[in-house]
Amino acid sequence: MAAVEEQEQVRFWDRVGMYVTRDFAEQWIERIGATGQVLDGDLEEFTQVSTPDTNLIRKEIDDLFTNDQNQGELSPENVAIVASLNFESKRKTFILETKERLVADGMESDEALIEAKEEYTKAKDLIVREALGLPEPEEEE
Repeated sequence: MAAVEEQEQVRFWDRVGMYVTRDFAEQWIERIGATGQVLDGDLEEFTQVSTPDTNLIRKEIDDLFTNDQNQGELSPENVAIVASLNFESKRKTFILETKERLVADGMESDEALIEAKEEYTKAKDLIVREALGLPEPEEEE
């Protein structure tokens, strides 16, 4: 039972700047174990990517979940990601409610569904634009 409770605990992990479960942290270790190369545009060549020592990170995770619950502040980028994911998780509800409103206003059902999907895309685009500080797109004539 204690193992299940430990798996469900959440801690703020400074390394990634967000709250994580132990499962997520363990999966993160597996992902960073990959090696590769990136293109260095200044040198016009590929250079080896260095990865943190997985044993050090595993100890960091153990310490994180052994100690008392901690708190941290999400970065603005992570707040924006969470907001976007939250909005996307409600896609079906948004579309169906918008369609219902459009049909109630006299639009045909098929046309209302298309319009509702377009409204969803516009709303999602707005969330992303605001998070990235991008200007409004220019209107096409």
